[in-house]
Amino acid sequence: MAWRDRFSSIENGTFLLRHGPAIDRIYPDRKICFFARDPELLGEILDRLADRPDCAAVGLAVEPRDEIYLGRAFFDGPEVVGEVWAAHKAHPRLHCSVHDDRLTAGWRAKIQPWPEAGSG
Repeated sequence: MAWRDRFSSIENGTFLLRHGPAIDRIYPDRKICFFARDPELLGEILDRLADRPDCAAVGLAVEPRDEIYLGRAFFDGPEVVGEVWAAHKAHPRLHCSVHDDRLTAGWRAKIQPWPEAGSG
């Protein structure tokens, strides 16, 4: 079975989502964001992560932003977030970072549209 067959389309087809075994224990404050040019590589990695017993959910943007696809993985606690981040940090075709929603929550209302599409 292809990885796409295990994902559901959400938000009017903007994202693909797959729940993991820990969906009832999701730790929403921190997640790992993955960035890659190859959506197949990213989808396969997220699909494998969704099989972990401590994975709550994974998601993948259907359309790239400036040729880069975004993926996200949610787990059942902060320790596993660090563990999975460290395991993928040196991947040669993938970038990953930990996103802390507690830190950024107060700043979301201050996000402004970028002045010109494509400008630095």
